[in-house]
Amino acid sequence: MDDPPAMEIGNNVMGIPTIQRIMSVHDTALAMAGTAHLARLKHYTTKFLGFLQTRLEPDCGLRVPTVLEAQQADRILWGNIFGLVLEKDWSVDDSIFEYSEIRAKMATLLQPRRGKGGKPNAKGKGQGPQWIKNVTVNGSPKQLCMRWQSGRCLAGTSCPFIHACAYPKSDGSACVSKDHNALGHQATPH
Repeated sequence: MDDPPAMEIGNNVMGIPTIQRIMSVHDTALAMAGTAHLARLKHYTTKFLGFLQTRLEPDCGLRVPTVLEAQQADRILWGNIFGLVLEKDWSVDDSIFEYSEIRAKMATLLQPRRGKGGKPNAKGKGQGPQWIKNVTVNGSPKQLCMRWQSGRCLAGTSCPFIHACAYPKSDGSACVSKDHNALGHQATPH
């Protein structure tokens, strides 16, 4: 038995010229089979490759799609193109034009992505002082309810945590007033 020809597709194996050759063979095969006009297929390929060849500034933190991401985008686009042919009775030429010129699906699938190293090393500074999480009540350690501090605790009396203000005082201990939460601490007279 003859096995069909196969080619390994990967990010490290292929470049734009290889993708262009594969898409050119694909275009020619579809045109020779009478599926679509060669000019329409070539236009699709040119626009598709244009997104892959976009030059981005190195300091913008973005990158173009990888070969595998481009392959997945092409698969999705051709599925959508033939979806119009089968479900809406469109011609293949009109469907290709629809997805390469009118709808933004190609641009969406091939848009630049976040590049490597996009996460900052440090956490943000935050706003205001850090709330106290633990207090000592009658000699035993207890945890303050952090949801109650921001007004989001819905457990009420069944909450296993203490509903008292977690705002730190000047000596470093928590306010522990039950009249207000940490968000309302500065607005409440003491």
